[in-house]
Amino acid sequence: MDRAVAKKLDLFFSHGTLLSFRKGDFLLRATDSVSAIFFLKKGHVRLFIDTEDGQDLTLHLFKPGSYFPVMLLLSRVPNTYNLEAIESVDVWRVHSENVLDFLHENPDVLYDLTVRLAQGITGLLEKIEKATFSSAYEKIISILLYLVEKYGEKNEDKRLLTISLKLTHNDLASWTGMQRETVSRQLEKLMHKGIIYDHGNIISLDRTMLQEEYETVKIK
Repeated sequence: MDRAVAKKLDLFFSHGTLLSFRKGDFLLRATDSVSAIFFLKKGHVRLFIDTEDGQDLTLHLFKPGSYFPVMLLLSRVPNTYNLEAIESVDVWRVHSENVLDFLHENPDVLYDLTVRLAQGITGLLEKIEKATFSSAYEKIISILLYLVEKYGEKNEDKRLLTISLKLTHNDLASWTGMQRETVSRQLEKLMHKGIIYDHGNIISLDRTMLQEEYETVKIK
């Protein structure tokens, strides 16, 4: 994001209401209408839907500097999504109409938002493609590559990167649309090959080896 745009967003949303949520708290439920937009100052927020079989499917993870759910505000469609804090979060909340006015008055911010939404759509299309045509093994490798790219941090072992988010097998099941048992089996395969190391909720991995494994599986 352009620094000038980021500064404008910080200034605008800082005039809103500052709210704090604990892990597991809902900022928005699928039954709620969208009357305000949240600007994330600290922590991560999960966007997900409830499935017919009683499970949930994670669609996106918002990080600090994001504001949401703008897509629902602009499209003016009924809300069917949930927003959940996956850790302690702080957000600024501003009324929806004020956000619309702000976007109309600041074309540079609107352009930046358009680019981000386009990138989000591209990512969603890739996710749909992989969910449709990929094996369970490919899916878990793909989501790990995505997570390490977004949230990877250097490890004491210089070969490895550690995903900064605490992830359970249930979390990864929600990301991939698979059963937890299936996720666990795929992770065991990667651990057996020495590609990943699962320390409870913390996953470390060799990104180069993981990428090579993904390319090998795709060729097959």
